[in-house]
Amino acid sequence: APSVPRALYVSSVSLVVGVAFWVSPFVFIVLWTVQHWVAAMGLATVVARGDPEPGPSLWYRFWHGVSLRPWLLLFVLGIVSTLLLPVMELEAVEEGERYSERFIPALMDVLTNSGVAPTLIAFAYVTAADGNAVSVFSVDGGGSLASFPDSTPFAAHVLALARDQYLPFALANAKALTAGDKSFVIQTYGEETSYLTRPYPEASRQMLLDRIRHSLDPQEREAVAGWLETRGLSACFMPQAP
Repeated sequence: APSVPRALYVSSVSLVVGVAFWVSPFVFIVLWTVQHWVAAMGLATVVARGDPEPGPSLWYRFWHGVSLRPWLLLFVLGIVSTLLLPVMELEAVEEGERYSERFIPALMDVLTNSGVAPTLIAFAYVTAADGNAVSVFSVDGGGSLASFPDSTPFAAHVLALARDQYLPFALANAKALTAGDKSFVIQTYGEETSYLTRPYPEASRQMLLDRIRHSLDPQEREAVAGWLETRGLSACFMPQAP
């Protein structure tokens, strides 16, 4: 049904598209991203109104109070997303085309050329994996880790994805870095896909290789080698890997 929010959304999209004929590509991308950003935050404030009663926890009661005040929640989301922009751009935007490189180049240099990027990506992956486990498998939080070399069903699923999808990416990315190529093409889920060459996936892989090479004794290294071979990951994560 027609409504003022829908009319405003369609009008904003049309305006941004029309502006593209008169502004530089950078300005257009900024406007397009801001338009999606504002729309996403607006939807978040609507969804947050359905937040259930938080119980006795002061922490959750505080955020429940914020969720019930749309303008306050919009302000908080705006501040947080702005502060996280440099981190999110590490993965999403090619080096040399990031907004943050123009406004805070020193910070982007630290994030790109230090161990911060692999750590942040690993943290994001663990957080997403934990959320996925809770939502898909209804984990109640009372489980335990499987002892090496065994794996939980969810971990086995993730390892299979790593073998089939991430391993070709990691090896092709390493090869492209060595060759100085800016991009590479591999098969992903049965389709030919082009990727930009990234330094931090290779930095993360090398961290694992160094850990296996220097931090394990011969017996532990042999056990890890056998486990990686069983999981089909030895080509990527054993020290003799490229």
